[in-house]
Amino acid sequence: MNEDISEDFADDEEITDADYGFIIGPDGELKSMFLPDDPMQPTPETVLTIMEMFGIQDADLTDNITIQ
Repeated sequence: MNEDISEDFADDEEITDADYGFIIGPDGELKSMFLPDDPMQPTPETVLTIMEMFGIQDADLTDNITIQ
């Protein structure tokens, strides 16, 4: 991980089952994403906007996908 970026994260921050994550390649393409384990949790509008940018219309139809 880039040292400058890794310094932005506190030592006590970690990815949890409630987090969303997007892996974007150097060409700007979505390579992978993960969603919280709780399917009843509403998806935040900001996450829906990011998903729409990559052509994903429904978070409920994804299952921690890998796109390549």
